[in-house]
Amino acid sequence: MKTVEQTATKLVLRHRPTQVWRLAAGIAIVLPVLLLWLSTGNSWLNYLWWFPLFVVFWFGCGALLFIVAGQAITYELDKTAHKLTVRHHRLPKTQTTEVDLKDIVDVQLQLSSWQHDSNAIYQGVLLLRGDRVLTLHCGFNASRQDKEAIVTVIRQFLGMQP
Repeated sequence: MKTVEQTATKLVLRHRPTQVWRLAAGIAIVLPVLLLWLSTGNSWLNYLWWFPLFVVFWFGCGALLFIVAGQAITYELDKTAHKLTVRHHRLPKTQTTEVDLKDIVDVQLQLSSWQHDSNAIYQGVLLLRGDRVLTLHCGFNASRQDKEAIVTVIRQFLGMQP
């Protein structure tokens, strides 16, 4: 997750799953091209029937992976409007969720795995009134220090103690 904009009244954070995008591009583009290149050395029967089906299949798998897992998420904290806007940018449409800033009770880094050693998985969460929780999507390979930095930036923006 990266800070896109940070002023005294506005904080915008964005998470883009670039690793998923690379995997989808590899499945949708590189693998079919490789299969077509390998098909040039095979007999005409394999070339006519099987390899075009494989190309279409792998392109479809890559496109499906991009559609399902390739969403970008934008968190916009605005002190002038007194709200947090979360936008899930998916291919067909964008889903928007709004939360009042006064409903945010705390911002924490929570343990989200059963392990309590160096391999433990943490996630940033916004604790809201009414025992609601909003999870911050920071990425698959984001380290604990990266997630702590995001939590600290949000806490400082909201005027909470670090």
